[in-house]
Amino acid sequence: MVQGSMVHRKNIIETLQMIASAEDQFLYEKNVPIAQVPAVLFCMWFDDFYHPNSTGFVNTFNSNELKDLFLFNEYLDKFGKNVPMQNGVSGLQSDSNWLAIQSYAGKLLAKNKW
Repeated sequence: MVQGSMVHRKNIIETLQMIASAEDQFLYEKNVPIAQVPAVLFCMWFDDFYHPNSTGFVNTFNSNELKDLFLFNEYLDKFGKNVPMQNGVSGLQSDSNWLAIQSYAGKLLAKNKW
């Protein structure tokens, strides 16, 4: 894998880890108090790192991983529409849609041994 590809992989895995971890979300909120963590997490995924039409991105993952990421993206898009963006991480952690997304991210990380 070329260096650029490794960056794509690292960014996606770290974003999934942040989505999967309430502890990491609270820590981020504490360390970057101006950040609106819910918005940051969605921005990181949809705007910054998940680029399934990019050759560099596609070459970073095997076909099973790409399928898993596609399915997670669909799930995040569908259920993320109902996630509260205000009230920070506490708002996320009290929302059943977010908790389901968080769980999905954790399972995806475990399945792919990321």
